[in-house]
Order: sequence, then C-alpha cells, then structure tokens
Amino acid sequence: MTDIKRNGSLKKLTAEQVLSIYTKVAKEHFPVEELKPAAVIERLLEEDAYEGLGLFDGERLAAYALFAQIPKGGTLLLDYYAVLAEYRNSGMGSLFLDNMRQFYKEREMILLETEAPAAAKDKAEYTLRMRRNGFYERNGAVLTKIRSRVYDVAFDIFVIPLAKMPSDEEAYQQLSGLYRYMLGEENYRRHVSMACAE
Repeated sequence: MTDIKRNGSLKKLTAEQVLSIYTKVAKEHFPVEELKPAAVIERLLEEDAYEGLGLFDGERLAAYALFAQIPKGGTLLLDYYAVLAEYRNSGMGSLFLDNMRQFYKEREMILLETEAPAAAKDKAEYTLRMRRNGFYERNGAVLTKIRSRVYDVAFDIFVIPLAKMPSDEEAYQQLSGLYRYMLGEENYRRHVSMACAE
C-alpha cells in the first residue's frame, strides 16, 4: 500500500461517481435498513441536494463521504462515510475528516448521525458504537444534545463546526430542515422523531 498521506488526493465526486459508489460500494459498508432507495439519491443529485468527496490512492478509491444538503444551504449532513477495508487502521479516516473540514471551510457546519450506543442490541454492538463516536470526537466532532429516530434507527447527532460553533438549537433546526427536504413532509411526520435534551 502506498503512503496515502503523501499520495492521497481528495476530489469532489461527479454525480455519476456518487451514484456508482452508492449503488455498488456502500452496500458493503452499511446495513440494508440504512440505505435509501437509489431513486431518492438520484432525485437529490438532480436537485443539487447531494454530493460526495472521495479520497483516492492514485486512481483507487480509498474512502468516501456522501452528503445531503438543502440546495444553496450552508449545512451539510454527512449521510454516508466509509474507509475501504484495505485502508482501515492506517490513519486514513482521520486524514479524510481533516481534509473534509478544509474543503468545506466556507460552509456553516457538517452534521452527522451515529447509531446511538444506548440502542445497541448487545455489548459488542455497544462497544463498536462507542468506538465510532470516540473516533469522531477525536477528530473534531462535538456531540450535541440532539437525538433522532429515522425509520426506527436511533441516532446521536454530532456537529463538525466550520464557520462557527452552532448552538444545539441551530443544529436542531438545520437537521430538521434537512430531514424534511430529503424525505418529504409526509415521511418526515410518519418516520422521524427528534428531541433535544435540556
């Protein structure tokens, strides 16, 4: 494996690359219940409400991040993020997040959902979720008091501040707006619940 820190390059993905990664690669990294129908991603891409970044080792994809956004908005939702298996435990994940923050430094914030440790089925899953949360916190993400449930998946909500550190209320409003835009008002009412602890 080449030294990705010297040779890796971050690139904005084309719509075609985003769709290809989503339909062919993401299913290896995410449970089926967390994957949206491809038609939803196609619609968001057409509306300029979805985009992606890839970290490449030469021509080979090493990691990717796919984002939802309200068109012309300042907030991104990190919808899917993964490092390909052969590049894990190499510092790739941290490098990618650092580059991602630089790439989007003019935006307001990046929101991200992580599966809530409190909703884990067993100790192994709890440990995995805590480790994932710890990774994000070590790399500049801040755990908010916001919790969401989307199609029966419980999430803790983190924010990666960019232009400024938003309040939990600001992050809540941005995330609510993103969910409404992505899912539509009826699906939002039926399948999304959100709370912000005092």
